[in-house]
Amino acid sequence: PQGMFDIEKNAISRIYTINNLDYNDRENIGDNLYDYEDTAYGNGSVGKMASKYKHGTQVAGTIAATRNNGKGSAGFSNNIELMVVAISPLGDELDKDIYNGIKYAVDNGAKVINFSSGKKLVDNEEILLKALKYASDRNVLVVTSAGNYGENIDLEENTYWPNDMENGKEAVSNLITVGANASEISKDLVPPFSSYGNKNVDLFAPGHLLKVTQSSPTESEYTVLSGTSLSAGIVSGAAALLLSFYPNLSASEVKELLLASTAKIDITVKIKNDTIPFKDLSKSGGILNVYNALILAEKYKFK
Repeated sequence: PQGMFDIEKNAISRIYTINNLDYNDRENIGDNLYDYEDTAYGNGSVGKMASKYKHGTQVAGTIAATRNNGKGSAGFSNNIELMVVAISPLGDELDKDIYNGIKYAVDNGAKVINFSSGKKLVDNEEILLKALKYASDRNVLVVTSAGNYGENIDLEENTYWPNDMENGKEAVSNLITVGANASEISKDLVPPFSSYGNKNVDLFAPGHLLKVTQSSPTESEYTVLSGTSLSAGIVSGAAALLLSFYPNLSASEVKELLLASTAKIDITVKIKNDTIPFKDLSKSGGILNVYNALILAEKYKFK
């Protein structure tokens, strides 16, 4: 069948590009990979491949899918504006692209940057931290996913980027890292894929079996997915909602409010072959609670 042929062809192409040490697509887009301040590169033509690059649309829907239209899922508000910055079509983001993507979003007015991605290998850790500092200095919140490796990312061997650590301390206060929780309050509250860590994961948010938007109306317009990318999108939507009511909040204040207002679930959960108190799996020890956050924000503005 044609569909199977396309899958096989795409798989062969991916193997060729990922496993071929001589393959260098940066030449094709006019880029010097290690000139981090150069922005005159890239390929702006999406073309016929758009339907294959669904991840951005799936996450965007968790933030701002149209509400009250009787279709699919609903975002946090119909007043949220999205700025789409594409840095990677298939999860092969490079540090230069992350750096320039964050700078572009900041320079063009973003207040919350959703970065539903991440990786375990970097070519320049300093440039990633520089990007976070660039956003922090300009009062922009960055929300990222904890990763789908099911690991404790506090452990050095499981370090996940981007993160806000420098010389063992937090270098910025504008980064929120999000793990995924399921809907059932049980030992399975944390799905096996979600990473965790009470130093490097700030809170959990729904990310298991969610109905999300797709990118191509010619295919199914909605699908059911799981992943910490969706959890980060939900927290980004909550942050945008807070700022729509309280636009004078700083990025660090929004982070403080979201962490302080989490719902604390007093149970132990199954992590691999162990049982661990849920409160020990993140810095806040809880799950995003938007209602609590809005109530706390109302009190906070009078402090």
